[in-house]
Amino acid sequence: RRILEFGKAVFIFDGLDETPNSERDRIEIMIEGLLRDYDKCRYILSSRLAVHFPFFGTFQKVIIAPLHTKHHIPEFVRRWFAQPGKNAEMAQLMLDKLQSSQYQGIRELARRPVLLKLLCIVFEVDGDFPTRRGDIFRSGISEMTRPKVNLETYIPSVPKLQEHHVYNILCRVASYFFIDLKVQILFETRDVKRIIQSYFQEVYSVNRDEVPGGIILTGIEQSNGLLVRWAQNFCAFSHLTYQEFFTAAHLVNTSTYTDVYNHLYDSRWNFVTGLVAELIPKESSVSFFDGFKRTIDDHISKDVKLREFLENLNR
Repeated sequence: RRILEFGKAVFIFDGLDETPNSERDRIEIMIEGLLRDYDKCRYILSSRLAVHFPFFGTFQKVIIAPLHTKHHIPEFVRRWFAQPGKNAEMAQLMLDKLQSSQYQGIRELARRPVLLKLLCIVFEVDGDFPTRRGDIFRSGISEMTRPKVNLETYIPSVPKLQEHHVYNILCRVASYFFIDLKVQILFETRDVKRIIQSYFQEVYSVNRDEVPGGIILTGIEQSNGLLVRWAQNFCAFSHLTYQEFFTAAHLVNTSTYTDVYNHLYDSRWNFVTGLVAELIPKESSVSFFDGFKRTIDDHISKDVKLREFLENLNR
């Protein structure tokens, strides 16, 4: 208490947007009490979303900007390849590739630290980049999902948690929360455990009660960091684009990718739709884009004002 009264403590409240609505009032009262009783201390509050708390007005607000193309990205890449055991000369090779017009489509990914890390992983392994974003994710995530720890399932019929298990489970988790629960980015751990249990039940006919969902979830989290715990009872993908990739992969793997036609007017689906277009088999591309066009044409035909506008524009 003496430390607090002298203002020698720093409070860090991380992820206020992740707190349940039912707890907001209690947390608000608690923080306001701290601000009143220990006004000499320092307080840092973070939120990925613009969550409103009354006491925010007394704080200096800072927004974390994307990485600067000319300064931050080169520094990040050079530091990455300067680590022990890596080839420092690959840094400049990677930066030259990113500046090439051939890779313009993936260059935007580099402005986000977690995705720049993904690009570094891909380039370190392959010495080059695919030209499509979908292949970047597929290649990088393949490296990240290869088990780096001893992943036991504790299921007699499934002795080891292999790469394809992790990939398929993450596809199910991503699609369930993105599609079924409408773009939910933070989800309860118990629901993820249930999805893991259902996976082994369906694929290996294992009694779901015999599947230690919590242990397997911890193993997945420790092996690749794609799915992380945000609190005791919640977890999320370490970046929304990972959830979007696994959602797109699930749609392609289950041949339900034409479901994106139902969301062509929802901006939250833009990245998923783009990834689906890159991940579908080449032989399906013509029919996929034909259906894409027919869906848009049908929407336009039902909108008189939009149709007239396009007809005038065409003339």
